[in-house]
Amino acid sequence: MARQPADEQVDIQAVVTRLRHAKNRILQTIEWARATEEVWRALNEAADNRRTVAESPASEAAWVFERATRDGQIVAITRVLDAPGRGNPDQTNRLSFPVCRTLLALPGVSAWFIEDAKTWNNDLGEANARQVGQRIERFLARLHALETEEGPNRARLIRAFRDENIAHELHFAVQRERPLYRHIREVLNEVMLLTEELSFIVEGQVIHWRRGEANRSASLVWESVAAAYPREG
Repeated sequence: MARQPADEQVDIQAVVTRLRHAKNRILQTIEWARATEEVWRALNEAADNRRTVAESPASEAAWVFERATRDGQIVAITRVLDAPGRGNPDQTNRLSFPVCRTLLALPGVSAWFIEDAKTWNNDLGEANARQVGQRIERFLARLHALETEEGPNRARLIRAFRDENIAHELHFAVQRERPLYRHIREVLNEVMLLTEELSFIVEGQVIHWRRGEANRSASLVWESVAAAYPREG
């Protein structure tokens, strides 16, 4: 974790602004990851449509669609789990949960959010403050558990796959273990929970995820393709 120099004052308002901006960018990224998951499942869970499309002139486009949505989801998930790096945490271009953890650990920052919760536009000042404090603890615990889990470490497997196959072209003498599709779905669920905790901490925002919209839209596409090229027999 990057350390703040002892003789440098923390500009808490600047850090608060940075955290709120990071939350917005992370939320956009996770919404995109959720949408890509839904459109991927729209094709792969509709078995009849999947077989029909695979045997149609649209098969190549379907393959590109399938690979691109899965790769996009992996990139989004690994992005929000990026480590802070060596730069100043309030200036880094990485806007991730570990960066937010580093910013929350700066002197006075977490305390500022707890105190700010008392001023929210309701009559639950002290209760709001307690809840923000609890959410900070849960956020830190969830992130630590995801980073340090054993047998297998799902986030690490997904990142290794990204490094080897998407972002770079790395080669290893020994074949690395690959993530399963369920690992990607599971880690997506974990980062959704982290997003909910962070949103409440920095803005008191309760997230209501939009569910099913991308799935319905993608299903219409593949149903139309399957109807245009019905399977014989």
